Amino acid sequence: MKEATDIKVERVDFSDPQGGKGPCDRRAATIKGHVLRYINEGHDVVSADDLKRAILSHGAVRGVQVTLIDSTKQPPISLQGKLEGVSSLNNFHYGDECLTVLKA
Repeated sequence: MKEATDIKVERVDFSDPQGGKGPCDRRAATIKGHVLRYINEGHDVVSADDLKRAILSHGAVRGVQVTLIDSTKQPPISLQGKLEGVSSLNNFHYGDECLTVLKA
C-alpha cells in the first residue's frame, strides 16, 4: 500500500466488535450529530465533499482530520493471501517482514 499511496500503515486496532461503546463509536456519534446539525440548517450532504464540509463546519469536530482521496487517481491495490478467522481478530501490526495479529 505504501508504494501505491505513499501512506505507511503500521498498526490497526479495532474496538470490541459490535460492543457499541468503543472510542470509535463515540467519535462517530459526535460526527453524526455535527453533520445532522449542518443538515438541519438546510444544507445537503450527498457527496464526500459535502460530508467534509459538514464535519468542518462550525469550527470542525475537535480531534478529527478530514481528507478526501480521489479513488479514480489511485492505482488498484491487490492483496495476496487470506486470513482465516479474521473477524475474530482485533489488533494488526504491520512490520517490515511480517504481520503480527492479536486476538483480544
